[in-house]
Amino acid sequence: MILGGACMLRNHILRNLIKKKLNLSKPLEEVRKDVRQLRIKQKRRESTYIESTIINETPCLWVVPDGCDTNRFVLYLHGGGYCLAAYDTTVQRTIDLAESLKMTTLMIDYPVAPEYPFPSAIEKVNSIYENIADNKQVVLLGESSGCGLVLNLMVSLREKKKRQPVASVLLTPFLDATYTGRSYTIMKEKDPFYVKPPYIISDYYTRGQNKKDPWISPLFHDVHDLAPILIHVAEYDTLADDGTRLYEKLKKAHSEVEYRKWTGMWHLFHMHHDLIPEGKKAMEACKKFLHDKLETV
Repeated sequence: MILGGACMLRNHILRNLIKKKLNLSKPLEEVRKDVRQLRIKQKRRESTYIESTIINETPCLWVVPDGCDTNRFVLYLHGGGYCLAAYDTTVQRTIDLAESLKMTTLMIDYPVAPEYPFPSAIEKVNSIYENIADNKQVVLLGESSGCGLVLNLMVSLREKKKRQPVASVLLTPFLDATYTGRSYTIMKEKDPFYVKPPYIISDYYTRGQNKKDPWISPLFHDVHDLAPILIHVAEYDTLADDGTRLYEKLKKAHSEVEYRKWTGMWHLFHMHHDLIPEGKKAMEACKKFLHDKLETV
């Protein structure tokens, strides 16, 4: 799809606004402060139920839109390069997801680096999933680095010979802490989330561990026998090739996978579904994929 001039101008303005509001190349504490200052007033439908809870000593949030089955739910894993988390903004994103997908959604406020480096987040997410998944129909949704946690969870379940989730959605995934994708080189000027130098975020998380370890860079996992996966990547994203390469690996492994590259879009563009039609269409595609897979169970 070729974007018209008005769309290109709109997207250029939005990308520059994002870059101005959130400079990820600054020191971590400054970035965290900026993220906290992006506090968003919570908006939700009056009929949407919200409950904060603690699971395995970890803060979590249930969001249940009116009429949604609590035995079928989305497990949502946010992004942030394994070292950024702002509970207030993540709460609003969870509400947006639940209402857009029309599904009960559970958000895990998992531990982040450098306070809790690798493999803390993986261990926490996996233990919570195994604690809550029995007799439930669970789908997974990850954004950016959250996609790495989704893929690690699926591989871990396969290795333990445990039941896979019904399906998973990976939105603009970050899967390669070695940054070997070609998109990382050619999209630096167009990606509003470009981090310079690139290794800073992953260094907080890895603390000297081998970045080619598949549990750190899940792109390098063996990906056979996994549940169906939907992958969305964005043209103007330095991480676009992470999702594209995973798609190619899944096809070679004969795993069920759907893939779309969104022209003119940027990292995490789904978050702007209320501002741009592409974001709304992308969320509708996620909703259809997940509901279709749940209907086959």
